[in-house]
Amino acid sequence: MNAPKIHQSTAMRTTRRLGIGLGLLLGAGCLVVWLVLHSTSVQRFLYNTYAAPALETLGLSTDFSGMDYSEGEFTIAKLDLRLQQKTIATLKGVHIADVRWRQGIVQIASISFDTMNIDARDTALFSQWLRDLPSDTTTSGLPLAIANSSLEFFKIELPNDQHIQGNLLAATISFNEGVACEALSGALKLDTIETNVHITELYLGKSNSFQVDANSNLGATLLAEVQWNEKGIDCNARVSTTQDFTLSQIPEEWSGFTRGVDIDLEISGPSSDAITTTAKFHHPYFTGTAIAKLNNPRYDMKGSLHVQQQAYDSTVLAQWLPEPEMQAADLQYSIKGSLESGALAYDFGASKGMNTARIWSKEWKDVARLELNLPKFPQGPLSGGTVKAAIKPNLEALITQQGTQVVGLAPSLVFDGYAVRGLSFNWQHLSTKDSIWWSCLDSLMDIDGSLVAEQGTFKVQSNINALGLELLDPLDTGQILSARMAGLLKEDLTGFFSAQDILLQRPSDVVFINAFDVVHEKQGTGRRIGVSSDVMQGYIEGSFDWNGLSAIPGVLFSDLAGGPKVATNVNAKLAFEASTIDWLSQLLHLGVVLPEGGYMVANFVGSSSSWNYNLNVPHLRYNGIEAFAIEGEGSKERRGIQAFLKAGAINGISTPLDSLALRWDSPTHFQQFTALAHVRDSITTRLLAGAEYKEGTFIPNLLEIQMGAHEASLVGASPVFWNSASFDSDSVMLQGSLGTIRMSGGLGALATNPLRISLSNINAHWLNYWYREPRMQFDGRLDAILRVEESFPNLEGSGSLQWSNVQLNRELLGNFNSTLQWSTAANDIFLNGTLLQPGATKARLSGHYNPSIDDLDMVVVVDQLDIHPFEPLLGGVLTQISGILNGSARVSGPVKDWEADGEFSLVKPSFNIPITGTSLSASTLDFGLNEQRIALDSGYWTDGTNTTAALTWGGIEHDRFSTLDFDIHLKADSALGMQLNRAYDSYFYGTGIVDGDLIVEGPLEQIHLGLNATTKEGSILKIPLDNPTEVETPSFLRFITNESRAPVDTSKAKSLEYFTTDMEIEVLPDALVELILDEVMGDIISSRGTGNMRVKILEDESFELYGLYTIASGDYLFTLQGIINKPFELVPGGTILWSGDLYEAEVNLQAKYSVNTDLKGLVTNANYSNENVDVDLIITLTGSLMQPEIGFDIVLPNSPSSYQQELERRILTADAMNYQAFSLLMLGDFYRQNLGVQEGINLSESFTRSTSEVLVSQFGTWITAGLGSYVDVELDYTTGNNPYNSLVQSGDEIRLGVSKDFMDGRLRINSSLDVPISSDGSSTLLLGDTQIEYELTKDGRTVLRAFNRSNRNDPLLQNTGPYTQGVGIQFRKDFDGK
Repeated sequence: MNAPKIHQSTAMRTTRRLGIGLGLLLGAGCLVVWLVLHSTSVQRFLYNTYAAPALETLGLSTDFSGMDYSEGEFTIAKLDLRLQQKTIATLKGVHIADVRWRQGIVQIASISFDTMNIDARDTALFSQWLRDLPSDTTTSGLPLAIANSSLEFFKIELPNDQHIQGNLLAATISFNEGVACEALSGALKLDTIETNVHITELYLGKSNSFQVDANSNLGATLLAEVQWNEKGIDCNARVSTTQDFTLSQIPEEWSGFTRGVDIDLEISGPSSDAITTTAKFHHPYFTGTAIAKLNNPRYDMKGSLHVQQQAYDSTVLAQWLPEPEMQAADLQYSIKGSLESGALAYDFGASKGMNTARIWSKEWKDVARLELNLPKFPQGPLSGGTVKAAIKPNLEALITQQGTQVVGLAPSLVFDGYAVRGLSFNWQHLSTKDSIWWSCLDSLMDIDGSLVAEQGTFKVQSNINALGLELLDPLDTGQILSARMAGLLKEDLTGFFSAQDILLQRPSDVVFINAFDVVHEKQGTGRRIGVSSDVMQGYIEGSFDWNGLSAIPGVLFSDLAGGPKVATNVNAKLAFEASTIDWLSQLLHLGVVLPEGGYMVANFVGSSSSWNYNLNVPHLRYNGIEAFAIEGEGSKERRGIQAFLKAGAINGISTPLDSLALRWDSPTHFQQFTALAHVRDSITTRLLAGAEYKEGTFIPNLLEIQMGAHEASLVGASPVFWNSASFDSDSVMLQGSLGTIRMSGGLGALATNPLRISLSNINAHWLNYWYREPRMQFDGRLDAILRVEESFPNLEGSGSLQWSNVQLNRELLGNFNSTLQWSTAANDIFLNGTLLQPGATKARLSGHYNPSIDDLDMVVVVDQLDIHPFEPLLGGVLTQISGILNGSARVSGPVKDWEADGEFSLVKPSFNIPITGTSLSASTLDFGLNEQRIALDSGYWTDGTNTTAALTWGGIEHDRFSTLDFDIHLKADSALGMQLNRAYDSYFYGTGIVDGDLIVEGPLEQIHLGLNATTKEGSILKIPLDNPTEVETPSFLRFITNESRAPVDTSKAKSLEYFTTDMEIEVLPDALVELILDEVMGDIISSRGTGNMRVKILEDESFELYGLYTIASGDYLFTLQGIINKPFELVPGGTILWSGDLYEAEVNLQAKYSVNTDLKGLVTNANYSNENVDVDLIITLTGSLMQPEIGFDIVLPNSPSSYQQELERRILTADAMNYQAFSLLMLGDFYRQNLGVQEGINLSESFTRSTSEVLVSQFGTWITAGLGSYVDVELDYTTGNNPYNSLVQSGDEIRLGVSKDFMDGRLRINSSLDVPISSDGSSTLLLGDTQIEYELTKDGRTVLRAFNRSNRNDPLLQNTGPYTQGVGIQFRKDFDGK
């Protein structure tokens, strides 16, 4: 029993001792740990053993002296981090908690810092540190891991007194091999920019890299991957801006260019001092690239910016750039400089095309230099120029809006090709005040002035000594302006503008104005705007704003129309009076002409809804609309409205008016309205309307319509009750020669009966006044009924139309009947119609139209319809059209964009081509029709000889019949291409048998006919050159029948503007060509030959002929004005050259006239025995066809050459040759040389008397041709055996008559000289008849006449004296054109 107790006691003692021992050991351990944790020596030992080598590997060191431990947390009060013995960071309040040793690594649950200040101002030191960081080497590392780390506040000091503040939170930091951080997040702040940063996979040591994702409160984001080692730095990043991106330095209107930008960056280099950055920009408005190189201390950047077209379409660029610049383009730019010892040098440059800009300085704090060279930079009137300026004190002051001064000079500013030189300026910015001064002494810009802007007030003054307005306005006509100007404008737009001594020098006159003043001022709760000058006076005053003024027209319209009242608080009074200001309208290109004498006075009181006005404008022209004699007066007061407005002629509108008068009266609770308009037209057109109305009730009491010979007037009307959704009336009826129009019933809730509109016995000729197409003249009688039933919103309607005796261009087509039905529920309108002739249906149409989707579906069928009535549609290009039309077409689609598909056949078509006078016909012509084209099937046509003449094809483009554009081809083989008789205005006529191609092309209004043809046998082309003139013998009384024609109005019709022709004709010898010199006398050159001729008829109907015609054979009948008729044979090889003008052809022709006569007296050769020989008289025509140089030559074709030589010696002068030529022509014999001109000519012995008369008359014609431009000359030879002179003893005589007009033909003198020739050749000059006429009136009806007449030819008066004189008055009158 004792033994167990002893063992138990021993165990208890052992346990107690063991517990005490363990307790002592634990206490000792704790003491050791406590000593270790609190021992500075131990802590420094641990730091030097583990931390210091790791930091040294990174090039860092600290001043670690120990830390405090309390309640399981280590605290370091302050710790400095050094780089190359320089403190770069100071940490305060470092707290380390939950430190454990696991698997040979010190693990810290969390570490935090109260503050951290990082000094990053020495960028060179940090660059060197980053460059020297170890990489790809094994470091001893630090057996330390931190689970979480936080930095409540840190501050990074940057260069230029800037700093970054924020807080950071790190997760899982390991110091085993360098530094590794799984994630690092925080918030940073630089000035007002706040950025959230998230860094992942941060490694420092063996490999240096990290990834960053950041976003700022500006609306920008950054994604980047950064790596660096001993070889350099490598970074890829993207910077993006969101649609919320905002930067205070960028105006809001430009934010569209900074939002939504993506910038891709590639950064690389051997060190932070030598880095190359490549950037690519992406934006809807622009794209571009930039390459920046940093080689400390120098930097260089260049790139390009491509502005997209979308940017130029934006309102921002549109207001800055002119039209030629509004297109996508590339902008090149460059930035270079250096940063050394804190001195920043820069040189910014940009270029676009030939335009360049540059700003530079050797130091950031120094004066900046600006230079703009813009040879092609159109900005309004400015097209380019150069500018040089200095920015003081520096560019930074300008950017930060500190006190700045810009002093500059524009050596050249180009305005519309003119270079203005010597413009200088000085801009100064001081706090809230901006001032600018300018001066220029150019001859077209002699100005100086200043502008001061301070606290929302702008003051300007300028002296314009001479300003060429052509610099600012390309439409200017060379005006020069001079004036003295001053003005003031405040933020509320009050202020004044004053111009004194205004002188406007215009090309034709000078405008001088003493003063022109505009004042805008506040008056109590209102305002007043006044204008005062020599040319106008006026003001507007009251309580109003600009939006309120714009509401006044709506108020007036509602009042006059009887609509709902419109409330407004505007009170305004207006007065305006102007003298002639057309010069101002021309100066400003306003399109307004307001002559002197116009005025307007008006008063509007919105609070009481009352107004009044009074105006008088003698003449007003605005934007092409012109009105005369405008007068108006009116008022609205409690008792109602009384107002009128009238005008005389109104031009420039779609329907010009001769007069217009409007009147409003409301003496009772009803308003009365009357309107009278006279339409200016070739037909009498008038509208007179009147009614009483108030809201909900409208009572027509006057309505008269007149158009031409047709009229209708109101014969009965019931009140019309209405609201916004319905109306109703018992009956409104118009009746007259036009027919009867009646409306009854209504629509909607107010309607008591369905709406019914009927037309009875309407004269269809009235349609021509509306359609105004003279090529489509309608006639007949119309009857129609339109019925609309049910009520809103469901409507059903039906209608019918009967057009009796339908006539088109006075051709009866038949009777047209149609019906229609529609329903709003089905939303379809169904239409059927037929054109009937006795016993046959000529045309029918049927289909429907859905207005809700604008869908038309109609079928048109034509059966045996004569097309002749449609001939006028072709405008005379083709005439005598006939044929029978059969076929059908379907029309579908939108009304304004319909499509068609049809096939037609024209039976026995025929037509005439007026320009060629030929007719073509065929058995059948088939063609297809769609919405764009009438396509003709190829087919054969025959000419008037009923032979196969031509193959045709082509078509007519019509664009839904809004236009007609021809493209018709014809290929002929031995066809009758021309069959024209002579007309008074013919350029050519005759018969043409041709092979070739003809094309008719162009729009209907501008038809062109082209022909390429070769003449065939049977062709005769006659070209008239004689221009015959009808001559009448005046008598005392003349009765003329005047033919009146009814006017045709074509104001709305498309007419033939011009018809052009271009014909290329190859003329072969089988064609006869005749030049008609005088058709009456038979003076004609007929020839056969060859040539390529081109005939043109131009837009102005002028005729042109080109080509060289070479004669192969022909003849010329020389008529000498009908006195002689001698045939000449044309010599082959002669030419006629036309170069445009038909009558200005160049000729080189020879023709011969052959006779057989003797050479007595002319040839004395011994071998000549006075026998007759063959003689050829050669006539040569050279030069102008109408006034050729005529030469003669005489050839003896079959005689010895000695005869020819002796003959030439006998005829030495041109006069002698002319006499011989006329002798051969008229006598068939030579004029003998021994009586030649050289020796004197006795006419009475050389020729028979009659021949002498002819020659003298011909020579008189030559004299007249030479003097005709100054006087009229007549030379006549009279023989002594004149049967009219049988009672008088007289001999031969020559009479010379001279006449001359003075005073534009009102004074005319006629006189004659008689030269009697006796048998002995002596002559005596005698005064013949003299007459003087003077028209007392311009119309020539009353003429004063004085005369002196010789009595030699009147045997009854010879004994009274040699002369008889007299004076008289002649009066002539036309009576009623008969």
